[in-house]
Amino acid sequence: MKTIKQSFGAVIIGTLLFSGCTKEHFEGLDNYFLEFSLQSADKMVYEGKITDNVIEVSMPKNLEMDKLTAKYMLSELATIDPKPETIKEWSGEQRLTVTSYNGTKRDYKVKILKEDVVLGDNVFLQTDEEVDVFAKKKINIINGNLIIGAEKGTDSISNIDALNLLNEIKYKLIVNPTFKGDLKPLQNLRSVGGIMVNGEPKQLKEIVLPNLQYLFEDFISRSNNISKISFDALTSAGNITVKSTQLAEFSAPKLERAGQMSFSGKEGWSEVDVSTIKEISFPNLQSCKKLDIKNLLNLETIDLEKLENAGDVNIANLKMVSLLNMGLMKTANKINVERCEELKDLKIALLKSVNDRITISNCPNLENISTTMLEEVNQYMGISECPKITSIDPLLSHLKLIGNIRIYKIPHKGEIDLSGVTINGSVEFVGSLADVTKIKLPKLIQKTLELNFASDPSITQLPLITGLEECENFRVQNAPGITEIVLPASLKKISNSLSSYSNVTAVSGENLLEAGEISISSNELASMSFPNLEKVIGKLSLFGKFLEAVYLPKLTSVGNLEVGGSWSGWQNEKLTDLSFLAALTSVEKLEIKFCKFLTDFSGLKKAVESGSITEKKWNGNTVHDNAYNPTFEDLKAGRYVKP
Repeated sequence: MKTIKQSFGAVIIGTLLFSGCTKEHFEGLDNYFLEFSLQSADKMVYEGKITDNVIEVSMPKNLEMDKLTAKYMLSELATIDPKPETIKEWSGEQRLTVTSYNGTKRDYKVKILKEDVVLGDNVFLQTDEEVDVFAKKKINIINGNLIIGAEKGTDSISNIDALNLLNEIKYKLIVNPTFKGDLKPLQNLRSVGGIMVNGEPKQLKEIVLPNLQYLFEDFISRSNNISKISFDALTSAGNITVKSTQLAEFSAPKLERAGQMSFSGKEGWSEVDVSTIKEISFPNLQSCKKLDIKNLLNLETIDLEKLENAGDVNIANLKMVSLLNMGLMKTANKINVERCEELKDLKIALLKSVNDRITISNCPNLENISTTMLEEVNQYMGISECPKITSIDPLLSHLKLIGNIRIYKIPHKGEIDLSGVTINGSVEFVGSLADVTKIKLPKLIQKTLELNFASDPSITQLPLITGLEECENFRVQNAPGITEIVLPASLKKISNSLSSYSNVTAVSGENLLEAGEISISSNELASMSFPNLEKVIGKLSLFGKFLEAVYLPKLTSVGNLEVGGSWSGWQNEKLTDLSFLAALTSVEKLEIKFCKFLTDFSGLKKAVESGSITEKKWNGNTVHDNAYNPTFEDLKAGRYVKP
């Protein structure tokens, strides 16, 4: 900053009397400011820039405008009105008139341009004395971090009133545990890089910054002493993390955009030690990268009605919230709503796509899920243990693409229609099939169709399944009441595994042509019928104590053939011949054992004659403990039947 020399209030150039030697006659036509400056009480001089009829003076914002003294220089013999030295307040625009010696007038405007006072360094304030020293600099912008209080030790700063001139902190405002005051003096703060409250400053009960508009990075507070956080002017924020058992109010009514936002009570909460907050309201929030609200047992209201685009939304462990309104949300990365005891209504009516997953679980009073626009869930949809949801149709009515879907313990009634959906993963129904009469599926499920009856003995038959032609796995699990598995009439190919862990007695598939593996684990299995099955790429397991009726008239190729019982105490007691394998021409591995009454191997004649069954495959380790155990030489000699 430049300093000019002081001059008298009115300076007259030249002399009042002209001597006889004056060569030219003085006309007195000029009416200009030649110089202008304002001097502060501490003798700092701020020069004015004169352009045409405008004088601009730049000075710090925090300067006391009522203690300035004007210094100026005019044209020769010119006068001025009003006299600048008589003006006491320079905060507004001033108009001055300069009159030349011959009476010609010129009007000037004096404009004060207030500049920020910037400190380009970090500020560490650990004592009240250091606060006082900083205050004298009249700083209103810190181009660094502001750190209040020491990280360790006894209480330090108690009063930061002198910081009321601060408008901006470029980096972080850090409040350490030894600070024993409050942040009210920072009420003029408009912009900050981030705010971090370390530990639990004892006297810091509220964080109220009414003029803060921009929070560029993180706001982090894990102090259980804080009961109120208020940002009335905040429009955009980075990440917000609040964890407090005493938080009663969080307010940011103008917030439109945010990064990750997390609000939680104490982990492992109890009825006594919980947050007291009853409402979290973001009435203008339109987008955020992550929203995490959990463990707030007294929370009653969540207002997110204008939220349109979200990254991850996690609402969990809430006791009192009955309505969750995200009615304008159109896209999200993840949505998780779980363990909300009183939640009755979930509104996501405009939701169209979920990039990762949507899960709704353990909400015992949830009755209504309002979503009629959902078209894509790229990875996973799961709805579980919501006993008052009697229809999942709102989630499925517009669905076009999904990764995986799992319906767990949902009492859906009637049909489930997925026929128009591209399914890139698996479909699982677990404990949700008691009242399902029909399941409509697309032609292809890329992974697994699992029907899990959760050990409910009252369910005695599979729901009617239509449309499905191909899947990777078909499973029937935990079905003690089901005695017969009939595959969908449309199903032609199971590329990996057909399996069941239940007590079925009969398994059939009218139009199944190919399977990767067939493995039915049932002590009661008595019959298996696949009249059009041609190929089993992997294992065909025909183990069973009571297995007797096997119908595989078109089966020509098997990867690994297993027939019989598991051990000497659990033998097959029904099979007497292998006629059901009469069409078989190719087998890579085989094991025939513990068949108590098996005496006829003629069903393997084609496989032997084709050369697929070799002496290496047929030996005492692979064929044993049957009523008849022919050698490979016996087969080659045509002795397929026990003499």
